[in-house]
Amino acid sequence: MGEGQHSDQLGAMESWRMFQLKVDTNTGLEVGFNAPDGKFYRLGEGESLVLVREGNTRRPMIKRGGENEVPFEDWKQLKEKGANLVAPELQAKLDRAVVKDIVTKTTKKNDRDGGDVLFGKDFSLDDSHREQLQTVIEIGESILHKEKEKPEWHEFLRLLQEFSDKGFSLSFGFPPHWLVDGGATATVQKIKTQKGLPGIQVPSRVFKVYEWDHIIGAIRKTAGQSASLTAGTSAKFLGENLTKLGELFKNNGVI
Repeated sequence: MGEGQHSDQLGAMESWRMFQLKVDTNTGLEVGFNAPDGKFYRLGEGESLVLVREGNTRRPMIKRGGENEVPFEDWKQLKEKGANLVAPELQAKLDRAVVKDIVTKTTKKNDRDGGDVLFGKDFSLDDSHREQLQTVIEIGESILHKEKEKPEWHEFLRLLQEFSDKGFSLSFGFPPHWLVDGGATATVQKIKTQKGLPGIQVPSRVFKVYEWDHIIGAIRKTAGQSASLTAGTSAKFLGENLTKLGELFKNNGVI
């Protein structure tokens, strides 16, 4: 082995030493780290940088809550995907603590002796809540934007309009009886459902976009209600929808 080759391998082995963790001096929490590429990477809530021993070296990994560690390069690609889908300045407006507070208060079950609402007894929408819900909506719409530009989505909307023009009764809860997930390779087309009713078959990715779009619409509707109307089931649904949308954000590198 030549000296240069040995040097290159040694450099690659020791690159993990160049990761520099950054800690918030006020809270003592890890906020991010500098990587060997010279860039600063901010950690999301529940994330931490760990160096897993592999033989004589260590592999940089990102631990996400109770999940298994993710290799730094995979995590980095996911974060880059999120930056491409959602503008960094919009991501910066997301206050995770406020959103988490909304979820906690709206999904907590109340004692029946304490009043007539089962959920959201001590919750009311204030300006900070509404501001964060609007941010959540905008981020969700940004993530879905590229999928909604695809021909399959436009064909789905065309058939949806055709059904509406013909007077078909279309329920818009989820999942609607007329929408069928045909799997990954399905095409968008009119079908008869198992009950013999008119329906639309779509590939799984269009089905998921429609589901996320429905969730965003439900959050928008709740955000427009008065504070007094958000107790009870509306509060519970808001918390559940925010939790579901959190998975979309996480899977696209936004949180």
